[in-house]
Parts: sequence; structure tokens; C-alpha cells
Amino acid sequence: MRKIYLMYAAMILSLASFAQLRLTTVAGSVPLGYNSDGGVAEITAYDKVTQQLYVINGNANTIVVYDFSNPSINPIPTVTSIVIAGSGSINSIACYNGLLAAVYENQANRQNNGFVQLYTTTGNTMIGAPIEVGAQPDMIIFTPQGDKLLVANEGEPNNDYTQDPEGSVSIIDVTNPTAPTVQNVSLTSLNGSIPHLSTQPTQMPTIRIFGMKNSLSVTDPLFAADNVKTPSTVAEDLEPEYITISPDGNTAWVSCQENNAILVINIPSASVTTIFGLGYKDHNLAGNGMDISRTPTNTNAVSIRTWPLKGMYQPDGLSVVSIGGIPYIFSANEGDARAWRGLNEELDVNAAFFNRVNLTANPAFSASTIASITAAGIRITNTMGNLNGGNSFMVNSFPGVLNSIAGASFNLGNNFEEIYTYGTRSFSIWNGLTGQLVWDSGDQLEQITYRQFPLNFNADHNGGSANNVRRRSTTKGPEPEAVVTAKIGDSTYAFIALERIGGVMVYNVSNPTMPYFRQYINPRNFSLAPNAGNNPNIGDLGPEGMTIVKEDESADGNAYLIVSNEVSGTIRSYLLDYTQNVVKSKVEPFYIASNKAESDVQAITLSGTDFVSPLTFNTAPAFRFSTNSVTGFTNFDDITFSGSSFNFVLYVKFVGASSGNTSISITDDNGKKATSINVTGIKITTVNGAPAYSLQVLHASDFEAGLAALDNAPRFTAIWNKFNGEYANTLRISGGDNFLPSPFFNASADASFQNTHIEINKAAFGVTLPSLSPTSWPLPGRADINIMNLLDLHASAVGNHEFDAGTGNFADLIRVTYNSDTDPTQMRWFGTRFPYLSSNLDYSGDANLNPLYTPEIRSTDSFKAIATTNFTFEQRKKLAPAAVVTIGGEVIGLVGATTQIVEKISSTGGVQVRSTDIDDMPLLASQIQPVVNQMRSMGINKIVLVSHLQQIAFEKALAPLLSGVDIIVSAGSHTLMADSDDNTEGDTKVENYPFVATDKDGVNTLIVSTESEYKYVGRLVVDFDANGNVLPSSIVTSISGAWKATDNGMARANVNTVTAFSGTSPAYFVKGLIEGINVSPSQPNAITISGVSATTPGIRGIINSQDGNILGKTNVFIEGRRELVRTEETTLGNLSADANIAEAKKLYPNQIILSLKNGGGIRAAIGVVSAVGGNASLLPPASNPGAGKVSGDVSQLDVLNSLRFNNSLSVGDISATNILAVLNHGVRASATGATPGQFAQVGGLRFSWNPSLPAGSRVRSVAVVDDMGKVLDVIAENGAIVGDPNRTYKMVTLSFLVSNGGAGTAGGDSYPLNTATFTNRIDLSASLTVNGFNTATGAALIGTVGGEQDAFAKFFKTNYSTTGYNVAETPASQDLRIQNTSLRSEVVLPEFSIPSVTFTGLVNSNVSTSTLPLSTNRLGAELTVSVPANVTVNGMIGSAMVSSTGGNLNLSISMPTVAGVTTFVITVSAANVVKTFAQTLQATNPVVPSITFTGSTLTVGGASLDLSTVLLSNSSGTKSFTINGSAASLSGSNLVPVSAGTVTVTGSVATIIGYNSGSAMAVFTIVSVPAIIPSITFTGSTLTVGGAGLDLSTVLLSNSSGTKSFSINGSAASLSGNNLVPVSAGTVTVTGFVASTTGFLAASQTAVFNIVSNSGGVVCPAVFILPTDVVITVGGTYLLNESLTGFTLSNPTLASVSGNVLTALAEGTLTVTVTVPSVCFPEETVNVTIVGKGALSVSEFESNTLYVYPNPVTGNVLYLSSSVNGSIVNAMGVEVKRLEKVAEVNVADLPKGLYFLKAGNAKIKFVIE
Repeated sequence: MRKIYLMYAAMILSLASFAQLRLTTVAGSVPLGYNSDGGVAEITAYDKVTQQLYVINGNANTIVVYDFSNPSINPIPTVTSIVIAGSGSINSIACYNGLLAAVYENQANRQNNGFVQLYTTTGNTMIGAPIEVGAQPDMIIFTPQGDKLLVANEGEPNNDYTQDPEGSVSIIDVTNPTAPTVQNVSLTSLNGSIPHLSTQPTQMPTIRIFGMKNSLSVTDPLFAADNVKTPSTVAEDLEPEYITISPDGNTAWVSCQENNAILVINIPSASVTTIFGLGYKDHNLAGNGMDISRTPTNTNAVSIRTWPLKGMYQPDGLSVVSIGGIPYIFSANEGDARAWRGLNEELDVNAAFFNRVNLTANPAFSASTIASITAAGIRITNTMGNLNGGNSFMVNSFPGVLNSIAGASFNLGNNFEEIYTYGTRSFSIWNGLTGQLVWDSGDQLEQITYRQFPLNFNADHNGGSANNVRRRSTTKGPEPEAVVTAKIGDSTYAFIALERIGGVMVYNVSNPTMPYFRQYINPRNFSLAPNAGNNPNIGDLGPEGMTIVKEDESADGNAYLIVSNEVSGTIRSYLLDYTQNVVKSKVEPFYIASNKAESDVQAITLSGTDFVSPLTFNTAPAFRFSTNSVTGFTNFDDITFSGSSFNFVLYVKFVGASSGNTSISITDDNGKKATSINVTGIKITTVNGAPAYSLQVLHASDFEAGLAALDNAPRFTAIWNKFNGEYANTLRISGGDNFLPSPFFNASADASFQNTHIEINKAAFGVTLPSLSPTSWPLPGRADINIMNLLDLHASAVGNHEFDAGTGNFADLIRVTYNSDTDPTQMRWFGTRFPYLSSNLDYSGDANLNPLYTPEIRSTDSFKAIATTNFTFEQRKKLAPAAVVTIGGEVIGLVGATTQIVEKISSTGGVQVRSTDIDDMPLLASQIQPVVNQMRSMGINKIVLVSHLQQIAFEKALAPLLSGVDIIVSAGSHTLMADSDDNTEGDTKVENYPFVATDKDGVNTLIVSTESEYKYVGRLVVDFDANGNVLPSSIVTSISGAWKATDNGMARANVNTVTAFSGTSPAYFVKGLIEGINVSPSQPNAITISGVSATTPGIRGIINSQDGNILGKTNVFIEGRRELVRTEETTLGNLSADANIAEAKKLYPNQIILSLKNGGGIRAAIGVVSAVGGNASLLPPASNPGAGKVSGDVSQLDVLNSLRFNNSLSVGDISATNILAVLNHGVRASATGATPGQFAQVGGLRFSWNPSLPAGSRVRSVAVVDDMGKVLDVIAENGAIVGDPNRTYKMVTLSFLVSNGGAGTAGGDSYPLNTATFTNRIDLSASLTVNGFNTATGAALIGTVGGEQDAFAKFFKTNYSTTGYNVAETPASQDLRIQNTSLRSEVVLPEFSIPSVTFTGLVNSNVSTSTLPLSTNRLGAELTVSVPANVTVNGMIGSAMVSSTGGNLNLSISMPTVAGVTTFVITVSAANVVKTFAQTLQATNPVVPSITFTGSTLTVGGASLDLSTVLLSNSSGTKSFTINGSAASLSGSNLVPVSAGTVTVTGSVATIIGYNSGSAMAVFTIVSVPAIIPSITFTGSTLTVGGAGLDLSTVLLSNSSGTKSFSINGSAASLSGNNLVPVSAGTVTVTGFVASTTGFLAASQTAVFNIVSNSGGVVCPAVFILPTDVVITVGGTYLLNESLTGFTLSNPTLASVSGNVLTALAEGTLTVTVTVPSVCFPEETVNVTIVGKGALSVSEFESNTLYVYPNPVTGNVLYLSSSVNGSIVNAMGVEVKRLEKVAEVNVADLPKGLYFLKAGNAKIKFVIE
């Protein structure tokens, strides 16, 4: 026994391979205290570094630390507690590699942001300060890599609902825990994307957004009168609660419980990827039931049944598992309501509720149902349920606590048509990529808890009556709280905590589409009522949090499941025990059991790698081992082997009983258990987990032999026989449809086949059958039944095809016939050597089959006929509801079932189905269950149902309705089930093998199925426990599954092809039936039988004679396979439908003929499927050299094989209404995974359909088309008839589909075709003549004239005998005849397009156009264009014909006599489609235009004015102008100013259609601009004697362009033109002049220039000139001089100087002095005032870097905190000053107003007053 301790958490645990899994309690804790409201021991985390457990104690708001270094210590020792000072409620904790993270709410206000605190687990030392996250953080989790923390910030409202903070997700990077960084994922991007429930009166959004914020507290006296409610935004309403993270750490899924949704977060980008709405669970579906009442409180009253209620999933805990590259999200669907003082959605249903609502719109609410729900009082939401208008959203009106409806407190009106409950009492599996539901546990959680604790079913976890049965039935039942997944070896498990009743459920979820239950453990003491007084003896109450301790993280190398229980305040550790499969084998498993005898010896092949010799065997005395099968048996101490691998055979013998559990363990020299051997040997388990019985089930169905069976059947039999010999306990079953009309079926009726049949039956069964006359011999299907007998079936279900040739043929095939009833030794035919079973067929009305039926449950052997035994008539029965067979000492019960629509789809004669004519699984279950119960009363506990229901979905639906059925062999659907080890050689599996369902009692039921026509052997090897229940975990994929009947398949099954096809083996005789007896040129593969010399043909030879009749050629595979021809348009369906039209055209050559047939009538494609290297190719028919057929030839045999039924054809009249009806019927049964035989294949028609719409209204558009696909007529559009509903068309269809009865009767496949809907019916025949036309155009090519085989043959030979058929099959998304709008856009109906135009003109005028295009498509007829009388189209008054391809419409329109806007319609019609296109006429009277012409002022020398831009009019007439005055001139429409003065301009608008001419005058003023004083900037500088001169014009700057000149005062420099030339040291004053010019007066400005000499090599600097006062701010700097240094300060405490930069330190005044070289200048000083920053304006863009003073400016100077380059701009953005390295600005020349100083990135606003 391998022991693993598992701790529950949202992660995957990888462990070694296992066989059985079980949780075992190990230890608990001393209770932290009892709290009926929970929250005591709530969340648990484990640290592998310190081996400590951390648990939140909600009572004390602390984190309790437990020592888990020795997991076996009970109770678990406490180490210490952690208190987070100043924290609000601690909600969640997480650990990773020595780091602990705790998240807690804001203590002051829980609606404010919360915090995360980090700790080291070594010493539990706090790391850094709290990390702020979002509002009300509820859950925290590490990524699998440990580099990030994610926090779900729930953001719940306050109790009054006046605050509703936004929900969010925080991502904390803890790569460096001492410096964490936070990103907050906001949900505001979802605002507006999800409708609020208060705005959704007629639909139920899958995501619930329904929060309503109050403006006042509920306790406010003015609340009722003045409160205003505001819908919460999506971000406010979403409440993130629980997080699970993908293994790569990139994706998080976050449950939003109250919203019924899951958020998807992209972690690297910290963004929302999407949000999945989870929708609602229909509790009215079978398997989704629940118990909804608290009373009566006795276990017998529990009723887990369906109800017309919808459940909101509302998950709490999540866990992600990646399987096959798909992330599957597991959810625990707890359910939760908003029940705040300011908003309460809860409502307890009672009689008053039903009296005040209207549920009559929902037929599910019958009077009895309403009474039951009323009595139950289930809790629902008052926010949803209206489907018919109005609004069921009531939280607006009822802000107080609302738990029930009483009296007339409010009027609900008709607000409810549906009722929605909280949670679904289940766990679910979702596709993490799409959000689609993959699987849901239905009602299993309630079924299982009821079975285990019937007296405490749906108990609560608090209160004196909590243990009462049904205590929580009205509110969420067991309440699944959390879920975790763990991968253990090759299997994955889910663990689900049930909050109310308590305990943990365990499911195997390796296949997410078919999980199955393993265990339920609950350590609660139900003998005590939950309260603080009996704690801790009460056990565990309220499981809330769980965490996983992995094997490599725990102290003892095991793994644990730790569950924290919030009500009892306890934690619990569980050990995960599992039994290892040591080795496995292809031989019969040997199990250690007490009923083995000493003589029992079993060979076991041991093989393994990476082991250390020797292997040591440790066994109980009951076992001995030997290296041979006869002697030397001993209890081996060890076995040695060389290297690190071994592969040897041992023999084990059971030598006697032993006391207690018997076990075997095998370890290598390093103590490594040999539990992961790559095995080919025997499986060994212990008695503790040993099955009581093992059974091999060999199964197949739908043999339906066609051409493929010629090759498949012998190989199938060889594999079947090989497996049959490997297990003594073998059940052999067929699902029915063992034959059907086909070339194979018909070939055995050929007289030449009789001797082959006789000799093989004699050799195989020892039965000498007499020769029959050629007239007595023919019986189609004998070869099919011979093969069934050679397979030695125990039983078969009755399928639908057994009836295809009539009940007489069926009876003749299965019954025993004799030459004389008094001489049973003269048997002519012994029929089936097995019974046909069906529990839902009534044979009493059929004279052929009723004598062969017995209602008794008999042994399968009693149905066999033995030629040498005298037996009574009763022993010749062949039909029964059930049978039993004894295998290996165990009695196995066999029950049969047949499709409930068999009467519609086959020729059942007087046989009737004991049901209505629809698929009704509850009814079928009620018919099967009594038979099962009868067997169980006989002590039979292993029961197999063999059911032929045609759609595997029906078996899946049936399984949960039955009790006691262990295995269902499903048939009729041809569903290929396969497992991971199966080689399907290019075929696509539909389901995993097997499908694991659960029955009505929650016990596992296995469903198996295979494909048809001998293609696969189904093999199920499974164990049963002592109670007769199957053990799915015992299934070995290398043994069980689908085994393909190919050469590769035989090799995989280790079939010896020499012995398998020789001697007296069944495969040898099957080969003989097909290939014949004795080799000849025409049958080279025939068999030989001793004593038989005659050469007789097999089925192949007879068929080959048909394969040589070539009808035409094809270059492609002609698609007719079941899965396509029953679900979409196919090439074979088109060909056959068109061929039937061609046949009908012989009678009606001048009429349109429509064609319809059922896809189920097409049995095979024409072509071959070639699988090479695992890749499948679809090829034309293969060559048959023996028949003279080359590849691509289509032969008579191909047609017979595909159209095996050879239905006759009928032609009749059918109305448009009935065309739509039959097409709707053709797609009525279509559904995902379904392949209904009624699916329509059509010719002469094109239609679209939507599978998501209700059956009966799925067809949307229907059009009649010609051979080229052009539309000739439209039958329907948008599901409604277009045109005359009673107009008729000729239709050719299969006679099988037409009833001879009147209105209301149905034909085959339930088609609504009868004498009322399909009138003037004519059945085609060779001698039929209509209106001079005759179908007798020569003898039939194949079959009979008027049959679909002959119609196809003639059509194909006519069209494709020379040029091969070359139309390739298209996917359904490209189909044209049958357009599935869920896969493609619709292109059925013709489309017309004419643009809408407004035609404008004067009254009584004519307007014409030649450019109005009409476009169309998909038409085969001309279009009729109709217009009103005042419009001529294409020269025609009123209407005209236009080509089917469209064209331009030339319109001539007479405008109305009255002005105004009118419309007219252009009508286009064709093919019964009418489209209208509205056009507009605008007729106007001529009017005087309105004119606006306004003068303005222009400036002499300024720009001219385009007068046309200021002359405005509603007329578009030509504009012109005249001028009066000389102050301006006209240049075209431009007015040019000349001199000061005024001019008068007259503007005119010319006459146009609709407008007279008009004019207006305007006066324009021409002004001269007065001269102004220009602004001048002229700044002196320093020049050096002998240095370069200075061009003064470059430093004299002005806004005037006047001429510049200069004068000089002083001898230190001279002027040379504009150049200042230094002469000697000193100063000169230069005056710069700017002469007057247009707009500017003359002006001047002086500047002082310093001239320095070059004395003694010292270059004298410029004069050090500073303002007398410098103001800077504390902390500011000032550049004293660009070149000088050596500054001294009068007060160094106020400032400091570094080089030439002064830095202000404190407020005050000081003097700065600099001493310059004596050769240059004397000492200079400056006064500096330092002010505080508060006195200056702060930069808007660069805080604390630049300041100005004073602000507002009241003087002439603006001081800056440092020297800058920049500019000053006014409020209009115009620059008014340029600043260059200045710290103060003279603003005396600037007017008052608002200005901005710009310097670098800084921008400072200041005001000049």
C-alpha cells in the first residue's frame, strides 16, 4: 500500500501511478474556538521551509502557527500566533518558499483599500511596511513561480449600500520582497459592456450586474421619501472573490460569485482579457434534480427530483488543470446572495408569492408543481425571472430586509415566468479558453450524501437543529465551498469541500468530460448538535479552506490534505492512500482472493527500468513463486538481474487462506518500490482493494455488412477470437443492426452460395443441413447470421435494420426450421445461436415474430438449437426482453432496448414500440427498470444493458435514470470510442473509451460503443467489487478500447495470422463464407475443407459479378458516410437527389421538379478511405482486376452498396407550405453529436437552417433553383412563406417517406408526407405513362425501373461515363444547397440593390438621370422594375424588364405641381421576391434669395478682401460686385484698399432654378495705420583693445524695419560705419537710431560699451555690472558672473558661493563682493535679498525648480529664483519678451494682465497689476 497525504488547494499534485485512491484521517487540531457564523479556522497555508502550517483565527483576528514537522502527531502542535497591529479583518494568507503573505481589510472602513503584509517564515519576522491594494481584499495567492502575488479585491458595499467600491485584482511583484511593486488591474474597462439587470426586462444576461447605490442610509428618517437609487457601474458591481492561476503563471481566472461570472486576467500585462458569464443550470433536466424542502424532516421524505427552476452557478473556489493543452477550470458552485440592509435580493417562495405572480407563461409550472414549491419555501432571487416584458428587478423598490412575501406589502404583478435559485449544488468543469461548460456533477452531491448520511441529509453546520435531515434543502443544499485538483500518476482527481453537511468529495477527473465519483469522507459527529458546549467532540464543521502539502515538501515524504473548518475552529489532515498496480498483463488478471485453490497458477511477466538488482518479494504465506509453472514454488527472498532493467516470467500460486489483509510488495535493493514498471505482465493488487470479479466484454454493433465487410469481417473475427481466448470470463455482445439490405445481404440468397453455406456450417457446428431447391433456398442475410454465430454471441439487441426487409425475413433468419417438426435432426436452418433482446418492443401484433418471443428471462444457452437433441417448441424462442448467462461462476444479466422511433424508420409490420413515436428516455427507463429489478431480485448484481438507440446522447441521458445497470453497450450511433493507446489509423474518435456515467444511485455506469461494418472490435476488461459495482480505475488502456480490424490491428493484438486463418478457427470459416471453398482463378483466397472437393463461391465472388458492371467514372471520393450524409449536404446526396429528378423528368419533362430524400437511406460513400502512416486519404473507388474494374470506375456494386434499400420513387404535388414543413422535419432532430437518418438531402432546392433554433422552425430561407443554382422562386424567407402558400411544385421523393394515410399520418422517418400533403402521387414503374411520356426508356440498368438504384445508375452513366465526376466534397461551411447558418453566412435568396437618391427640381419641371444602378445576384430570371405614373424607366411608363444581371436604370421624372418633398418607390420583383427602394423628390418654387452682405474695415497696404466670402446667400447663383468710391478698387471679386476713406460695394446673386436674382450693399472703411514708437533693445558689452570690432546693427534690435544709424560719445572706441572699433581702455556711450517707416516713428536707445586693454597678459573682463538688488529664494541659485571667481559674502550663514554660483541658504539680506585684478577694474558689490519659497509662484510643470517674485507684480521688476533662458508670452500666446540668462526681468513696458513665463519645461503663470 503506497501512502500519500494530500492537502487541498488550487494546484496540481503530481504523484506516482496508482490503482485505488482513498482519503484517511491522520490528525486534527485543538479547536481555536466555536463560532456558529464561521470564520474561526478559515484559511490554511503551508511553508515547506519551516514545515509549519499557518491558519487564520477569525475569532481573534490572528494567524496561528502549527508545527507540521511530524505529521503523525495528533493533535497538531501549536507554535505561536501572529498579530498584525492595526489591521482590519485578516481574510487570506499564502506561503511560498519561506515567505508568508497576509491580506487584511482597512480597519477604519472596510470599503477603503486594504493591505498585504509580508513575513519571513523563519522567525515569522515582518518584512517592510504594509502594501496597499484594492478595496476589501478577500483572497491572496502566489503564482506557481513564486515571483508574484495576486489579490482578489472584492469591493463589497456597506450595509446601507451607500458605498460600493470598485472590485479589482492587485498584482504584487515580490521578486525582491523588501521592495515589492504593485499593479492594480482595474475593471473599469468593462463599464458599459454588461447590461444592468434593472434595464433587462425580457432577457436574463449570463452575468449579473444589479447593485443599486442609495443616496441615504436606510435608517435615515427621510429615506422613504428622499432616497435616490443609482445603478452601480460594472466595475463597482463585480466582486472578485477567488483566484486560480495557470501553471505558466501568465493567466488568472477569478470568480465573481454574486455576479455568476469568471474574470480572465493577463498577468504580464496586468489587464482584463475577458469575462465569462456562466449562465444558468436547468434543474428541470434529468440528472439536475435537488431536494428543495425542509419538511417533513424524515429521511423517507427526501425527494431529489427535477424542478422547473434555474440555478445560478455562482462559484466560490476555483482550480485549474491543463489537459491536452486546454486549461480546465473547476468550480465549486456554492451560490451567494446580496442581503444587505440597503439591498436584499433574497425571497422565500410561499403561497403569497404564487398568488401575486404569473407563471402561466411557463408550462412547467403545473398546479401540482406550484403546490410542491410553495410547500418547500425555496429561496430565490427577486432580480430575475421575467421573459415576457415588464421587469422582475425588484431591489429598487424594497431596500429593507426582504425574506418572504406576506399580505399585500407589494404587488409583484406578472414579473416572473422563471424562478432562479442560488448555487447549483454541484461542481463544474469549464473550458478556460472559451468559458464553455464541459461537465457538471448534476445532482450527484446530494445523491451521494443522502446515500451515506440519510438521517442527516442536507444538514446545517450550526444551531440546535442543524443535524436535522433536509435542514439546508431550501437554501443551497450541501453548499460546495471549494475545489482542488491533484494529478496522481496518470490520473487527475478533484476534491470538493461541502460547507454545510461537511466533509470532502473525491472524483476522478482524468477525462474532464466524464468524471466519476471515488469517495466521500466526513469526520463530523452527528450524534451531537453543533454548539460551543460540545466542541471539540463535535468533529469538523464548516470546511472552508484547504491547502496541499506535496510529497517533496513534507517532513516524511508523504502528501497531505489539510482542511480548515471555520465553524468548529479545527483543522484536519488527511492521508491519501492508494494501491499501486505493480505490473499488468495481456493475460487474464490474477487477483489475490480467498476463493483461489492451491492448483491455481498464473504466469506474470515482470519488466522495468532504472531499478537496482535484486528485487525483493515480501509476501504473506498465501503466495509462492517459481520460475516454472510446475515445481519450485517458494517465497522468494530476492531475484537478481543484470544492469538496471529486467524482463522475466514468474509463476505465482495461491496456497491457502491467510488471516487479515494479504499483500505483496516488490522492492529493489535501494528500497525503490517496483510500482512504476513499464509493464507487459500481470496486475497484482491486495485483498483490501481486490475486485471480487473481473469480466471481459467483447462487443460490436451495426455490423451492416457492405463491401468493406469483405475485408473487415475475417480480420475482425480473428481479433475477436484471439481476445476471447485470453480471458475465461468473457461476455460477447452485439448491439444490433447485424444486417441490412445490401449486396452482401443479397449475395447469400444466390443459389450458388448454398453449398458453401452447408459445408461451412457442417465443419463449424457439426450440423448437416440438407440441400434445398433453388426456389426454397433464397433467404438474404444467411451469411450475416452465420458470421454472428461464428462469433459465438451471447446476445444481441434488436436494431432497426433487422426490420428493413420485413418481419418475415427477420423471422426466417433467426428461427430454427426443419424438414419436419417431428424429426428435429433434419434441420434446414438453425437460425441464430443467441437471443435477440428488447424490453420495449411488443411483438403481439406480428404473426411472423410473435411465435418467437418469450417474456421469460432465460439462459442464453436455451436459445441455441442443437441438431442432435429433441427439444420442445418453447426452446426455439429467439426473442426476449432479457436473458442471463453464467460466466466464471457469476450470473450476468443482459437487458435489451430498441430505438423508440423504429416504427418510423423501418418496416416493423405488426411490431410496435411500447411508447410514443418520440425518443423519451424517462419512459424507456421506466420500461427497463422493472426488468433490471427482476434480475436483482434473483440475486444478480452484474447487469449489462445492450441498447440500440441510434444516438449515444440517449444512452448518456438514460444511464442516470436507471439503477443497477453496470455497463451499457450502445449501438446505432456508430460512435467511435477510443482511448489513448488505440490506433485508429486516421479515423477520428468521438468519445473516450469508455464513457463513465453515474446511475440514479450515484454508482458508476460504463458506456461503450464502436463503429460499424466490422471495422472495430470493442474490448472492455473491467473489475467489479464485492457489491457488483464496476471499478473504472481497473481499466487498462493498453487492453481495453477499440481494436481496428486491419492488418496493423491484428499485429497490435498479437494475432498469429497463420493459425487464426487455418484449421477450424472461426476466422477461417468467416473467410470461407466470403472467399468461397477451394481455390480457383476467380477465388484465389478460398479456403479448403477436408473432404470437400467441389469449388463453391463465396460472397465476394457473387458480389464481384456486380463490380464488373461499370456505370461511369469519378475522379473524387463521392461522400456518403453516415456522419456527414446525416448532418450536411454531401456529394452523394446531391447526385442521388439529382438522379431522382432526372427519372421524374421522363414523365414531366417541361416542369420544375424538386427532389428530397433522407440521408439515412445512403449507407456508404462511393470510394475508399486509405490510411497510410496514420494519415487518412479519401480516394475514388479502388480497382478490382478480377472484375475488370480500374481505379475510379463506379460499378453497379458501388451503387448497390451505397443505396442498399433501393427505395422506389414517387412523384407528387406539394405546396409551398408543405415544402417548408418537410424541410423543417429534415433538420428537426439535428443536434451536436447526433446523426439522425431523417436529415434531408435535396435537389432543385437551396435552403438555410439554424440548428440553435427550436425544432420545427429552424429552416430560414428556401429557394427553388435551376441546374446552375440560379433562383427561380423563393418559397420562404426568415422562416415565413413568401408568396402564395398554396402554390405547388412537383417533387420526387422516396416512396418510403410517404404515408398512404390521410392528413396527420407520417411516412418513414416520420416525414409529414401523406395523401393530404403530397397529392396526385404517382409511383414510378416500368410501364407508367403520363401525358404521353413513359418511364420505360429501356430495361433497368440495375435493380428495377422506378427504384433509386436504377435512377442513379442511368443518371451517372449518362453524365459521367466519359468525363469522370469531379465535384469534390466541401466542408459544411461552404455548402450551398443546405446552408447551416451556424457555420456560414446565408446566400440563399436573391439580393437587389438600388441607391437612394434625392431628385431636385422646380415644380412642373422634368428631371432625368441615367446613373441609377440596379445590381443583383443568384437570379435565373428577368427582373420587373415598377415605378409610379410620373416616372418613366428605360423609356417605359410604369414598369420595365431588366436583365437578371441588373444594369443602369434611366429615369425621367415629372416633378410635382406643388412645391415640397415627396417620395416615390422603385419596386423590383423576381422569383417571388419583392424589394422596394424609396426615392425622394424635392420640388421648389422660384424665390427671392436671402442675402447677407456686411462691410468691414480694411487697412491701406494691408491684405485685400475676397467679397464672395462675405456675400452669403441660400442661392448658389453667380455672384458679382460693383464699387462706388476711390478709397478702394476691385480686382475680380477682391476689394483692394487704396487710401483712407469709405467705398460702397453692391453685391449681386444671379438667377438660377428655384431662385430669382438679388442684391445687397455694404460699406467698407479704409484706414491708415498711425505711426507708433517702436520697441528697441540695445545692450552694451565688453571689447578688447586690438580685438575684433562689433557690428552694432546686430545688437540694436527693434520691431521697426526703419534704417539703423549710430553715434558715439567717448574716445575709447571709434565708429567705422556701423562697426564699433576698440581703441583704448575705457568706456564709450553709443546711441543707436531707428529711422521712421510706415507705421513706426523714429526712435533711439543708448548703450555703454567697456573697452579693456590686454595688460601684462591679463585679459580684463567686461565690467561686472549687477542690479543693485537681487532677490532669490531659499534653495535657489544665482550666476554671479560667467568668468570671475573670488567672491566674498557679508553673511555666510545666509548663502554660500561655489565658484561663480551663489546658493541661497536662509532668508535675509547680504552683500556679495568681488575683487578684480587692479589692471582691469576695482572692486564690485551687489546686494542680495533671500526670501522664502512661499513668497514665490510654483511652476506648474517642474515643482521646486523655478520660482518668481513678486506675483502679482506691482512694481517694474519680476525676480526669478535662478538665471534662465526663455520667454514671456501674453494670454493670447504671443511672445512679448525674450529672456537670455537673466534672473530678473524689467516688465515696466508690459501692460497689465495675465502672462506666462516659459523656461525649459517650466511654465509659470503671473499677473502684472
